[in-house]
Amino acid sequence: MAISRFTGENALLLNSALIGETQTFDFSIAAFNKLNGFEFDIDSPVRKQLFAQPRVTTTDEAIKIALPELHIPKDLKFPADGKNCVIAFQLALFDLQNYWRFAQETQSIEIKYKFKPLTIPETELNFDTQAGCLCGITVTLHYFTETFAGNLGINSNPFNPAAILKTFMIPGQ
Repeated sequence: MAISRFTGENALLLNSALIGETQTFDFSIAAFNKLNGFEFDIDSPVRKQLFAQPRVTTTDEAIKIALPELHIPKDLKFPADGKNCVIAFQLALFDLQNYWRFAQETQSIEIKYKFKPLTIPETELNFDTQAGCLCGITVTLHYFTETFAGNLGINSNPFNPAAILKTFMIPGQ
């Protein structure tokens, strides 16, 4: 289902960027904004679990994601069995002209929840960038419960919060 919805969103994006006379695409900086906030699992959206808004800033060499101070459980909801949450960010770069792509290593923040109010300080994650590429940043919430053998993941088909945080063209060639 998510693949079908995502394909539909991409088809709309491509159709809006197509220049009919030349049969070329104009991928302006704003063209990819339509993908921002796309929820891969509409039955367990990130926006119902994570209420703090990560900020994305860019320079010529880097992309910084700042997750503001979190007040648990107000800013991050946990399922009934959830004791830990890993908020994972991944950045992918796509060179549309040369058909090249690169997914950077996932960076994450782990939050252990003991069912008491908790404050997590602002966290910054840094990724390298490449001029002229399409940049896509995803956020995924991985929840765990504690067992005698260690952490056990509780994400499943009906509960797997993942979304596109931001997509944009990085200026340059």
